[in-house]
Amino acid sequence: MIWVKDVMMPIPFPLTETHRCEEALKLITRHRAPGWPVLNGEGKLIGIVVLDSLAGYLSGDGSREDALSCMKAIDREPVILKAGMPLEEAWGHSFHVAAVSREDGEIIGVLSRAKLALALYQRAEFQVKELEAVLNSAHNGIVVINSEGLITSFNRAAEKFTRLSGDQALGRHVLDVLVPMGLMETLQTGQSEYSEKFRVGRGTYIINRDPVIQDGKITGAVGVFQDISEIESVSQELVSVKELNRELDSVIQSSSDGFVVTDASGQILRVNSAYEKLSQCTSQELYGRRIQELGEEGIFAHSLVDVVLQRRHPVTVMESKQDHSFMVTGTPVFDEDGRLLRVVINLRDMTMLNQLRQELTESKRLSEKYHLELSELRERQDTGGMVVSGPELERVLELIMRVAKVDSTVLLLGESGVGKEGMAKLLHTKSQHSEGPFIKVNCGAIPEQLLESELFGYEGGAFTGAKREGKIGMFELANNGTLLLDEIGDLPFNLQAKLLRVLQEREIVPVGGSKPREVNVRILAATHKDLESMVRAGEFREDLYFRLNVVPIWIPPLRERRGDIVPLLHHFREKFSKKYGLHREFAPDVVEAFVQYEWPGNVRELENMVERLMVMAPSELITLSQLPPVFQRQGSEEGGVSVHSLMPLKEAVMEVERQLIEKALKKYGSTYKAAEALGVNQSTVVRRMARFRKGKGE
Repeated sequence: MIWVKDVMMPIPFPLTETHRCEEALKLITRHRAPGWPVLNGEGKLIGIVVLDSLAGYLSGDGSREDALSCMKAIDREPVILKAGMPLEEAWGHSFHVAAVSREDGEIIGVLSRAKLALALYQRAEFQVKELEAVLNSAHNGIVVINSEGLITSFNRAAEKFTRLSGDQALGRHVLDVLVPMGLMETLQTGQSEYSEKFRVGRGTYIINRDPVIQDGKITGAVGVFQDISEIESVSQELVSVKELNRELDSVIQSSSDGFVVTDASGQILRVNSAYEKLSQCTSQELYGRRIQELGEEGIFAHSLVDVVLQRRHPVTVMESKQDHSFMVTGTPVFDEDGRLLRVVINLRDMTMLNQLRQELTESKRLSEKYHLELSELRERQDTGGMVVSGPELERVLELIMRVAKVDSTVLLLGESGVGKEGMAKLLHTKSQHSEGPFIKVNCGAIPEQLLESELFGYEGGAFTGAKREGKIGMFELANNGTLLLDEIGDLPFNLQAKLLRVLQEREIVPVGGSKPREVNVRILAATHKDLESMVRAGEFREDLYFRLNVVPIWIPPLRERRGDIVPLLHHFREKFSKKYGLHREFAPDVVEAFVQYEWPGNVRELENMVERLMVMAPSELITLSQLPPVFQRQGSEEGGVSVHSLMPLKEAVMEVERQLIEKALKKYGSTYKAAEALGVNQSTVVRRMARFRKGKGE
């Protein structure tokens, strides 16, 4: 970094207004200064007198005897630069000659713009030469191109790579000098790419590419490449050796057979865990000992090594110990010159193998049976994460499973919060478009003036504020997938015709465009409005309604499928328990109040209510008093579970359980459904009923 103090003209003292013009002229001439600062009587800088202004004044009516105060050519609005200011920052000020001060404000020199420019030029020239030296000293090849693809920098390593001198490469197009390395793509995309491999002949190289950006524009690109052929070869060999070693160790340790590896003299080098169990010795006790010396200790295979050493080919013998029969195989390992290096001994428990064979046969039979049963069960119960208990929603799911296999347009109808979006996602996951994207658009949440461009995209420059490169719409984003048009009843009338064309022609035209684009999208629509009434009122196009209403699916509100309320309650409780780390239980009268409530907000309202109660409840038990008043009034009107007299707490709990079970059995008619509604196992309900009968003396 170069500072102003490094290039300024120091002054021994400043002038004052009382100095004569002749004195100022002599002083500037003697010191060859671009100008001289002038102070007032209070020691404050009031201006800078320069040689040109003095010469002009004295050549006119001015007198050499005049004081500087008489001179009108003094720059009365001088620029003051700090001595510690960087040259680049000083260049940002507008001046011909500037005064230079210390941090305390004392004037210590002057600086002309010409000298500042010269210093900056010299520094830039040095940096260019320094950069060239750095580039040429680099081991990696470095190529720089401008925005037209012409080479502007080419170091010595690049010369060796291309066998062209810098003079031959500079100024030529990069594709005429180098094999394609992606620099032109970097110019177009402005994206950096690192460690990308490419091959030239038998060589392997990696290249890093970066754009050169000035004032927000891409003005060039830099490519740095390195020959890694030798490194690649050594690395691959090293990886192969390590993989083989890991593979060998994994094979030995994971085998259920016992393995022992010895050298040519029988000294133990390696054993696996299976052999440790068979010999009842640890590896530390075995390493370094000769296997022939272990015969008296009852270690297997002690006699086999000598036989292998004599015969110099694999030998298999049978050994027995207690109730087990073992097959022991010794295999010699030779080097390239035929010298014996190792003996690998394998011990296999044939008794266990026969048992495993029988177990495997049985396991395969059971596995096939369980797999078949599991597939059937999964096919019946796979609801895409949706909680389904009652027959009302089961019929809807059955219809969705059938419709998902075809590409017909589906219209999902139902009140807000019943789960239309969840059903749409299930349709997508079970369809042939499941590998593609699932895109949702809320037609009522996007302003009308933006909805068309969001759905169909726009071309660059289609309207004020549009991106230069344009934008793709939701239909193209959902290509080869599914697009859910939620709240389709809120779609503006002027866009309904354009949507109708997409449904008919399977192609879209972006805003500002003229050429249609084909799209392969499964269209789903959802609404809580009565589209038939809107058609009769002229608020919705009839032809679009018929196009959307190919397969209508009505999702009943929660009040019409009360059998789902308790399972949903437990589902959301588990969900928020995991999310917030809270443990909460609902009192029986709370569960009953939930079942009796009308739920105008449907599943969404139920989920929000469960989250609110779990977060705000002061204790683990959520009671009826913590519910909003509408639940409590309803509970008192409908009648709930209650204890009518004082009794021991244990008996009160049993009484509440008895009332709950009786209500559940009365409502659902079976112990299975009652247990499901109460969130317990069927066996629990049966045991509780038996205990209640016993308490009554039945």
